[in-house]
Amino acid sequence: MILYVFRHGRALSVEEAGISTDAERPLSPQGVAEVRLAAEHLRAQGGRPEKIFSSPLRRARETAQVAAAILNFQEPIVELGILSGGVSGAQLWESLEPELSSCREAVIVGHQPQLGEWVALFLGLQTPRLAAGGLVAMEISEEAQAKFLWSRNP
Repeated sequence: MILYVFRHGRALSVEEAGISTDAERPLSPQGVAEVRLAAEHLRAQGGRPEKIFSSPLRRARETAQVAAAILNFQEPIVELGILSGGVSGAQLWESLEPELSSCREAVIVGHQPQLGEWVALFLGLQTPRLAAGGLVAMEISEEAQAKFLWSRNP
């Protein structure tokens, strides 16, 4: 299976957005532009996800929506609370593995440090940088062994 691990794009601060909670922080205009470029890169690399999973936090949802539009993804985006953070990379894999078992390709949209820990779990010392709006592609075997394919950061 090929996993595309997508960190949400740059977001406005609570103050800049005029909101009261971190969960509702929207992407900044720069964040939207960076996410578009990353999703266009994914499309150019031949990415054809069967599923897109996203944290329910607004900046991640918006990242997933931008990516879905660029990838012509027609299925519903699946929001998973576990992608909001708060669990280790190992716990995240344990929870997502059943969801991913039937996929050849999937996009996971979430937050740092959780996504970085998850990528590190698979790639170890080869762990690429995952900036806001960044994307890492890796191939996971049935034995949960990973091979780094490529990454893109703004």
